[in-house]
Amino acid sequence: DSIKTFTQALVATNKVSDFTNYVYNCFDSVADNVTLGADFFGAANAEGRKKINSLRGTFYSANKLVSVEEGLLDGMTNLTDIEAIFYACNNLQYVPQNLLSTATALKNARAAFYGCSSLGLNVSSEGCMLTPCGTETEYSSQVFSSESNVENIDLMFYSCSNIKPTDGLTGFFDSFKKSTPTSGYVPKLTTTYSAFRGCSKLPYVGENILAISSLEHIDGIFAGTMRDDGVEETEIKSLFGVSTTLANLVSARGVFQGCTKLTGNVPNNFFAKATNLTHIGAQQVAITNYNDSHFGQTYYGFFAGTSIQTVPATLLQPLTNLVSCSGLLCNSVSSNTIQNNTTFEGFILEDGAKTTSVPASFFPDNSVLTTISWSFAGCTAIESVADGLEVDGSRVIPNSVIDATGLFARCTSLGVVPGNLFKNKSNLVYANYIFTDCEALNFDFTSKPFEGCTKLAGLRASFMGTAISGTGIGSDEILPAIPADLFDSCRDSLNDVSYMFAGCSGLKGSIGTGYAIINDEAAVKNAYNNFINSKYTELIPKLAATIAESVANSVKAFQEELLT
Repeated sequence: DSIKTFTQALVATNKVSDFTNYVYNCFDSVADNVTLGADFFGAANAEGRKKINSLRGTFYSANKLVSVEEGLLDGMTNLTDIEAIFYACNNLQYVPQNLLSTATALKNARAAFYGCSSLGLNVSSEGCMLTPCGTETEYSSQVFSSESNVENIDLMFYSCSNIKPTDGLTGFFDSFKKSTPTSGYVPKLTTTYSAFRGCSKLPYVGENILAISSLEHIDGIFAGTMRDDGVEETEIKSLFGVSTTLANLVSARGVFQGCTKLTGNVPNNFFAKATNLTHIGAQQVAITNYNDSHFGQTYYGFFAGTSIQTVPATLLQPLTNLVSCSGLLCNSVSSNTIQNNTTFEGFILEDGAKTTSVPASFFPDNSVLTTISWSFAGCTAIESVADGLEVDGSRVIPNSVIDATGLFARCTSLGVVPGNLFKNKSNLVYANYIFTDCEALNFDFTSKPFEGCTKLAGLRASFMGTAISGTGIGSDEILPAIPADLFDSCRDSLNDVSYMFAGCSGLKGSIGTGYAIINDEAAVKNAYNNFINSKYTELIPKLAATIAESVANSVKAFQEELLT
């Protein structure tokens, strides 16, 4: 009460605009649970409330706070910033659905309810934010005002594990779309990093909900939703729609990562309106606190850890600016363990047929794609890789790719791979773990598979645990399955082949000693001269010592003979 009285007095001066970290941790010493009343900022003081523009971190970590009354922010028409306003209020159970709807100038709602893990537990009153009361017959998840000015909702409901809006998030994102077809509204929302990450009871997200032209970054927005035991399976729908162009959207890492109840078939043209995306792959950052530009999570690919069954063979073709799609369908890779993805069944071709062969043109050949690491790791249904034969090699791995680490790791049914898969991939640097534990794979190394891979540096554990074997001749000899010229193209760059063939019990016989073919005459002469000079430097002292010893022995023998 004393804090409230003092706050009302401040607002009454009509001079206070910024309440950043105002009662930071101040409620910890309060004996009883606290309900934040609508009059906390002085309900009758319209001018003073209008003056307030920042409530950043105002109730940060108020652990005794359990409820917020409707009207707390009414009249704050200049309020622009509520970042972390209720951050880590882990006992906060009830917030009115319309709390923010009157704050029409609001721009920043980053981490506003971060870690409010009890939010939604108290539904005795109707209108609880993102969780309807059981008696409500109509419900909308709309939180902000219509045609909202909000720009940033990064981490807004991060780990709010008890919210469960019955309309998904359709109403929530309707605030960033035109209220009428003729409206001149232009959305401002640009970044939604991990906004609902960890909201595990969220039943589904809705269809076309991110058809918002202003979006730029949506990394991890729905990661960890749709996964609780009580959540029913839901089929994946179109996310970006087919009518709104998302020209600004560039980053969508780990959007559905860990959504185990998300199933079905990814629709055709899924990325058709988001053609400027550059990253839909994995991201790793260290966890610290909310003030960092990115929160600490290990992201896997766009669909990693879901239960989706098929993707279109042309899924990635619209992405002409794609740089990374690492971990696209991989469940997870951690502590040297690759989790199997047993729900994925294959790729849907343009004629509607399903195939378990990776299409030759699955990855866009756009000249900027550099990272496809772990894209199919653990996909046990994949049986082959299309040859995609071209004059200069296979089309499956685009020539621009630098990192193909773990691309097919633990694809336990993979048995057929074109021998020219790596041929002339002059930018490829990393192929570590690429076929690790592909127990059905027998690869042909006699066709010079690494020819033209002049930058290849890593092949660590690349064929570990595969079915590679030698070929018998007669009863005594085995043709080497690993030819001597295997690494001729990459001898100058290769630096790690550790565990490359570990566990390949079918390998027998001997491995030849390789040599490099050097076409540069000057280089050959220089190498020869260096060799000769080094030998002279080494041999001349030895020769001189030998001659001296020989002369000494001869003189001694002559002396003895003369004396005799």
